[in-house]
Amino acid sequence: MARIPIDRFAAIAVRRGFLSRKQLEVALREVGLKSALDRQTLIAALVRRGDLSSGQVEHILQILRGRDLWCAGCKQVRAVDRFDPQREYPCPTCKRALRRVDGLDGQSNHRIDEIFEEIEAETGSIRFSKWKVIRRLGSGGMGRVYLARHRKLNKLAAIKVLPPDLAADGEFVKLFVREGRALAQLKHANITEVYDIDQESGVHFLVMEFVDGVSLKELLEQSGIVAPKVALKIAMEVCRALEEAHGHGFVHRDIKPGNILLGRTGEIKLTDFGLVREMTPDSCTWTGALLGTPHYMSPEQARGKPADARSDLYSLGATLYIMLTGTTPFAGSDTVTILLKVVNDFPPEITTLNPAVPRPLAHVISHLMAKMPSQRPQSATQALRELERCANETRATGRQKKVERA
Repeated sequence: MARIPIDRFAAIAVRRGFLSRKQLEVALREVGLKSALDRQTLIAALVRRGDLSSGQVEHILQILRGRDLWCAGCKQVRAVDRFDPQREYPCPTCKRALRRVDGLDGQSNHRIDEIFEEIEAETGSIRFSKWKVIRRLGSGGMGRVYLARHRKLNKLAAIKVLPPDLAADGEFVKLFVREGRALAQLKHANITEVYDIDQESGVHFLVMEFVDGVSLKELLEQSGIVAPKVALKIAMEVCRALEEAHGHGFVHRDIKPGNILLGRTGEIKLTDFGLVREMTPDSCTWTGALLGTPHYMSPEQARGKPADARSDLYSLGATLYIMLTGTTPFAGSDTVTILLKVVNDFPPEITTLNPAVPRPLAHVISHLMAKMPSQRPQSATQALRELERCANETRATGRQKKVERA
């Protein structure tokens, strides 16, 4: 595939730090290959997504009205006034000839080529009669998730496709269908809604609500940590989702930042119930399976024992821990090491890593992450009350400090 010439606007936006390469890649996926070559279409997509403000756009256009040249030796952009395309401009530092910024550097262009190759391969091989696949949103052990648009209703949705090995397992497919039907009954503001479950040409898939935004994992990758009041808000919303799910007999088993979605309009939703199992005798064949993500897995899950609602609360505590410290409770070079620490060790004191964490919140996290399920909150409702009480105390303390400063 030939190198794709990306508009100079995008190249300068990335080089000058207005835009991350990841943001550009997502926008390019959305607008498509042909549209990516049109500056106005690309700018409109970036502004619509909230990646660039109108002021930032104008700033970049002002840079464009001059001329930016690129030094491959120093890896720097050099601005040239009154640019003459017939002249050769040497780098003032290394004397290498500067070149026009007609796109990103070779490595970045190669990465963008890979993105479009991936899009073409996937959208060409995955076809549904009712849905048009737009791009891949993510993937995991339970399948890949794609953004798709309903061909008649023009409605966006997220479609989770079972991988071929699981789709070939008749018993697993029956379980997948049964649980998909059950999950479709969950209607809650903090849970991504399941619209449909279907299969075409041997491809089994789940159609879910699409949340336009980022995952908590992506937010933490950008910011490192979040403020205690933000962490509390996210945790309370997740607790409300768990309250609903547990009330219907479901345990999630994989609470982690990657499964918490933060919508652009402020909504917070728990997603990816791919490891969900109904808490019924029929699901006992799965209760001993080691399912979940090691860094957030409860001690009982790490031992291969049955998980229940309190296991989800432990994972919520571990998620709060990383939100406030920027690090997982337990580190290790391999899964076995991490799981042994989950079972036997205690994480570093959270207030030592981040003194800004209020003591009441640190106490709640310790309660959620107790080694024994009987020592944790016994329900999502109880955990939510503790978090709400902590939020009220934090607000009261903040008001008191303002009064004292005044």
